[in-house]
Amino acid sequence: MLSILNFLGRHATNAMAFGVFLGLVMQPLAAVSKPLLMPAVWALLVLSMMRLERAAFVSVLKKPARLGTALIWMLVVSPILMWLLASMFPLHGGVVAAIVMTAGSSPLMSTPAVGMILGLDGTLILAVLVAATLLIPLTLPITALVLVGLNMETGALELMWHLGALVGSAAVVAALLRMAVGRRRIEGARVTIDGAAVILLWLFAIPLMDGITARLFAEPARMLFLTALSFAVYIGLMLSAAVIFWLLWRDKRAALSAGLASGCRNLAVIIAVLPAGVDPEIMTYFALAQFPIYIMPSLMKPVMGMVLRPLSERPISNVGGST
Repeated sequence: MLSILNFLGRHATNAMAFGVFLGLVMQPLAAVSKPLLMPAVWALLVLSMMRLERAAFVSVLKKPARLGTALIWMLVVSPILMWLLASMFPLHGGVVAAIVMTAGSSPLMSTPAVGMILGLDGTLILAVLVAATLLIPLTLPITALVLVGLNMETGALELMWHLGALVGSAAVVAALLRMAVGRRRIEGARVTIDGAAVILLWLFAIPLMDGITARLFAEPARMLFLTALSFAVYIGLMLSAAVIFWLLWRDKRAALSAGLASGCRNLAVIIAVLPAGVDPEIMTYFALAQFPIYIMPSLMKPVMGMVLRPLSERPISNVGGST
């Protein structure tokens, strides 16, 4: 088993992409694995937190201007800009709702793990992830109701409680594991942990592919359009954020890290609070949006390697610089 994890860890970005296609090909597996989706999300967060240095995380939190800028961009500016852009095109109402809510969600729970695989600042990504996850119970219902007219059935306090319990429990377990295993052993097992993260990423993506294969054959043009749109949304959110943050911070690694967090949005939390009888196009888009989330890291890794090579000698704990 250890050799399998090490193999997956050495080829993490390519293995991630394989998971989405595995769900398409093995539809029975996609159907039966649905109960594993949320536990996989939680376990990914535990892995990400376990690998991060507490001092580095605190150093990020001590620079509230940088963190606040990222949060305002992701939770307020991005959904408004996406709504304005979407209103310029003849898109189905459900699709508009899906992409606007995507632009207003927090980063995906797996983003710190993916960021570390790509050589980015996992500490900054995790700080943005935790803060945004605790704020979206307040911001997401407003985004859904005001911008796209979709009323969430789950109350803000209830949603905040669930999200707080998810993040808090993951933090406690990660801290206990870090104390039990030790920092040096965790650092030495980096490749193995990457491999475990890949398997957990599969357990998230595969269940969402349930029923998608049939629709791909029944409506190929429509499904290909929605897939292409999901790539455009992912890349647009990522690049626009990276450019804005680089102009503001003049810190290449931090800007790219925040850009990745802006592109990889948490769709699972939106799915969990969608009202009954919601437009099925919303769920279809969220399923197809897994393709860029899982495929783009494989395409980005060589690019990130070239861009970050001059910074390879810089310790991650020093990346947080002043704003």
